[in-house]
Amino acid sequence: MRYFLAVYTARCSALKLYEMLRARKFNVSTVNTPSSLGIGCGLSVKFQPSDYGYVKNYVQNVKSGFKGFYEVNSNKARRIF
Repeated sequence: MRYFLAVYTARCSALKLYEMLRARKFNVSTVNTPSSLGIGCGLSVKFQPSDYGYVKNYVQNVKSGFKGFYEVNSNKARRIF
């Protein structure tokens, strides 16, 4: 399974991006930020790789506390960041 995360340092910013994307019918969810990243508020927005370009544009509206995008690849129990 492959997906992207938009990681923020502020929960309210992550939730604002989530709500903005959901209102536009994107397939997104909020997830706990993997502790192995060692950054963020503990909440990230998970989205499909095919939506990266669109999400990147929306992040311009919610820059406060934005730490970056991370690609996650899951092979059974192994995750690669």
